[in-house]
Amino acid sequence: MDGGSVSERYTGAVSVDTVTWEQRAEATADFTVRWPEAAVRARADVTLVAGPTTYDLDISLQSWRDGEPFAARQWHRQVPRDLG
Repeated sequence: MDGGSVSERYTGAVSVDTVTWEQRAEATADFTVRWPEAAVRARADVTLVAGPTTYDLDISLQSWRDGEPFAARQWHRQVPRDLG
């Protein structure tokens, strides 16, 4: 990008509880775009838990403009788990 830069970072982990067999996945995606006149950043954190009766999904989105908080939003969804 002429005069600017872009960076991105991804992290995550998956785990299984050996007593309850609950499965959990956590992930983060972080993006930053810089120009001479401004810098913006967005980060999404996602957690998915597969329990015995439901899937629970949590998503948190945050954004910054020139290092200051700009906007944020959260979502939660619970979906019944049909194990047949």
